[in-house]
Amino acid sequence: GGFVALFLTYFAFIGLTFFFLSKVKAENPDKWPTWKPLIYELGFRNIMELRDQLATTVGNLPVVWAFLVKYFIPHVVLLLFINLAQSSTDDGVPVFGNYGGYTSWPFQILGFLTVIFAFGLFVIGFVAPDLYQGLTLLDEKTLIHGYGQGTGAQPTKELEGPDSKLDAKESSEEDGENDVAEAEA
Repeated sequence: GGFVALFLTYFAFIGLTFFFLSKVKAENPDKWPTWKPLIYELGFRNIMELRDQLATTVGNLPVVWAFLVKYFIPHVVLLLFINLAQSSTDDGVPVFGNYGGYTSWPFQILGFLTVIFAFGLFVIGFVAPDLYQGLTLLDEKTLIHGYGQGTGAQPTKELEGPDSKLDAKESSEEDGENDVAEAEA
């Protein structure tokens, strides 16, 4: 019964998703002329951007990696957790919360508190994201577009691209400095 409900629920929500996607497609037919780019945008763009970003550090990552990370591994981990949470020892004692026969204090309680703490950090970030603003690293886009104003961060030459607005501004400043240097010489 459970797997039938799983598949019925899954396909009901997939149908609902396509219903809303069809509305988006109808509202903006120039941006979404076919279903393919719309489905890619919804289902793969973010994980493919992560794959490309990680590839600069760790090397080539295949497309199947992105698919597995987004659509397969989370479900397997969830099933493993459910299996662990429902298992019990030969004595009928649940395995979950009684790991290895350790005493509740301090081992089990500290484990639960760690999970609660991590969840609390997530909820705080969700409710008040500005609290974590000081922990963010300035990235290339931030430096180029000047979003880091007031942080003391200055764009560097190696971060500037050929179409950056900073190139024109700094090159005009450098030209002015060169003119002054030539006039003094």
